[in-house]
Amino acid sequence: MRCRACNSGPLGEIELARKDHKSGEFLDLCNTCYTVSNRAIIAQQYESLYLDDSQLDELEFELFN
Repeated sequence: MRCRACNSGPLGEIELARKDHKSGEFLDLCNTCYTVSNRAIIAQQYESLYLDDSQLDELEFELFN
């Protein structure tokens, strides 16, 4: 099997066995693409920690109502 993102292959045993923690589906990504994907997800989550005042007010409203 080949990597879904970059089409390199064949994938190794560890790469083939890797699953998404939420969906349980196989990722079928090579180690390089998996690393890049994880870094992008972390960056997106980290960026969402920096909200402006209007976003904080909206979030607070949603949490307490």
